[in-house]
Amino acid sequence: MLNLESAAPVEVSSLAEYMAWTKSMTPASDSEGYAPLYRGHADAAYQLEPTAYRVTDGMSFRAVEHHLYEELMRLDPVAFASDRSVFERLVRMQHYGLPTRLLDLTHSPLIALFFACGSHEEKDGEVLLFPWKREEIYQPSDIPDVSFAGVRVQADFPFIGRSIVKGLQAFFDEETKVHSGHAALDQGRKSFLHVLIEAMDKLSEIDFLTQAAAIQFIEEKTVSDLIVPWRERLALDRKQLGQTQEALAICDAEAFLDRFHKRLIEQAKFFIDQLCRKLKIENNTEQSSLGKFLSQFTHFYFVYAPVSNERIRRQQGAFIVCPPARTSLWTVEHHRKSKRIRVKGNAKKEIMWELADVGVTRSYVFPELPEQAAEAKRRYPARPDPI
Repeated sequence: MLNLESAAPVEVSSLAEYMAWTKSMTPASDSEGYAPLYRGHADAAYQLEPTAYRVTDGMSFRAVEHHLYEELMRLDPVAFASDRSVFERLVRMQHYGLPTRLLDLTHSPLIALFFACGSHEEKDGEVLLFPWKREEIYQPSDIPDVSFAGVRVQADFPFIGRSIVKGLQAFFDEETKVHSGHAALDQGRKSFLHVLIEAMDKLSEIDFLTQAAAIQFIEEKTVSDLIVPWRERLALDRKQLGQTQEALAICDAEAFLDRFHKRLIEQAKFFIDQLCRKLKIENNTEQSSLGKFLSQFTHFYFVYAPVSNERIRRQQGAFIVCPPARTSLWTVEHHRKSKRIRVKGNAKKEIMWELADVGVTRSYVFPELPEQAAEAKRRYPARPDPI
């Protein structure tokens, strides 16, 4: 496995020191299934946020992400004709400079170092290493549709969270008015549901991930603390009563409890189906738990890049697909802890020359013709005009 605990310098000032660090992070020879992913940025204080969600002076593109996507599709649909998925279109859009929810990664430690040193010489840079097994990284075709919610159609997740909470409250409130005819069951069930309704009053304005976790907890508790205990109690009472009229009444109560459980499941499926239609989620694997379905909107996905252009090929690109629903409780580093190394700002210029010696130049990393021309000017700067 990856040697993440080996002694490594806190900061580096040369390519040699950096390569020593990457070697200390390299899997053992018998662990070839590992595929570490790297990210380099020129300011060590940089937060791991994609361009669409990055907040600058209180502003971000999060609320207009769908409009950006649709506008580029409208202006030049031919440019995206060969793309087979939302992910591939987002990759191309990011290539053109559009803010997206994709965060760039690379399989190459040298490319990561290049981005850590390419600008802001007055600041320390940083390289992050995310340890992964190859089979744990998603292929482009395996990314779930929920991760692109809000791209094809507008999605207001704070509103979605409030609506789901209010909808569940209304469902439980209606259930308090339905009776089985078994006095003890009706009273116990009604009291339990009123507790849930009151508890959900606090869920309307909280973090989306907390809402999802609370809804999942409510679903599970309704089964484990209401339905299952009452099933067991009714079954025991019926057995003790034998073949009597009272036993038949308990059978009716048991059937009522089963119908309530079915209505609870159907209500969750109704909300899930409603959201899938609204957000154009065509392939959804979570069909029964509303809480688990909602929590998917806060997941991060590490994904191999489709090699759709020469820049991705040279940068050995990969991506993190960042979640559409905002949450402060679950970051990239919660999903997969990284190892970090700081690159001294006053060493960046020298490291860039060292990278150029091994072929990692700006014109290599960005192979488009304007960059080739800029690289030519850097190699052959202006000289005194001959007379």
